Amino acid sequence: MHRRSVSSAARRAVAIASVVALGAVAVSCSSTEVASTTTSEVGTTIASTTTTTTPPATSAPEPSTTTTSLPPPLPEPSPPAVASPGNNKVLLVGDSVILGAKNTLPKELVGWDLTFDARESRFITNGLDVLKAHKSDHDKLQALHQADVEKAYKDAGLPPPKPEPVASLTDVIGRVAIIHLCTNYEIGGGFAGHIDRIMDYLKDLDRVVWVTCVEWSPGQTEANGAIRDAASRYPKLAVADWAIFSITPGYTYDDKIHLREPGQDEIAKLVSRVVGPAPTPLPPGPTTTLPKPTTTTTTTPPETVPETTPETAPAP
Repeated sequence: MHRRSVSSAARRAVAIASVVALGAVAVSCSSTEVASTTTSEVGTTIASTTTTTTPPATSAPEPSTTTTSLPPPLPEPSPPAVASPGNNKVLLVGDSVILGAKNTLPKELVGWDLTFDARESRFITNGLDVLKAHKSDHDKLQALHQADVEKAYKDAGLPPPKPEPVASLTDVIGRVAIIHLCTNYEIGGGFAGHIDRIMDYLKDLDRVVWVTCVEWSPGQTEANGAIRDAASRYPKLAVADWAIFSITPGYTYDDKIHLREPGQDEIAKLVSRVVGPAPTPLPPGPTTTLPKPTTTTTTTPPETVPETTPETAPAP
């Protein structure tokens, strides 16, 4: 009895051990399978991420905005306005900007007889009046001169000579005019209309040079556009486009408007190129020699002293 009991117990022990062993193996197999599955899924995810990730799109390079310190090339000189010899006068009417070129412009306008009329705070609204004043002042001086001639001839007892003809606008202003009056212009002021009125007044000139301005406000942008557009309407209008030169570093002071010395030199070169070569001037005309007044000289005869006879002594 005792043996059978032991034998049965032993068998039960072996069975239990086998079951435990099989469970351990099953657990071991299950853990391995889970680990394998997890590793496989992670690997798949990594592979998928690597495969589907695309590099950022390459954008086209932006255009370079580097500004050059060099000014644009100067234009070729304009052809002569009129090839024939004659009046070589040129009148400039301008504001404070071109006033800075008062000393440099005459050096560049070789052969031209320049009248330089520029001042501060001058507006395009003053332009036509300034031009007319030059003609009016000349006519007044001519009238005074004619009066002096007539008086001199009258005093000489001679008939007065034939009056000189009234000077034409080109006799006074010249064959070319230069206009620089947009620095103080305010937008909406009808700049194109001012161009039309001035060009109509100067219609007998050979060339009218309009100088554009530094675009420091919308007014100058409008005025410059009107100047450029007017060149297509008026064959005698030529544009000296200072606006595209003025942005060159060193040409203007800190206000970006008024001219430093390099800017003074450059605007003078630009304007002279657009004005073109000067005509050969005609020899000066004869000058009127005023006669000397006629004077009547009356000679007073010397005073006659009467003769005196010596007194006769009284008889004693």
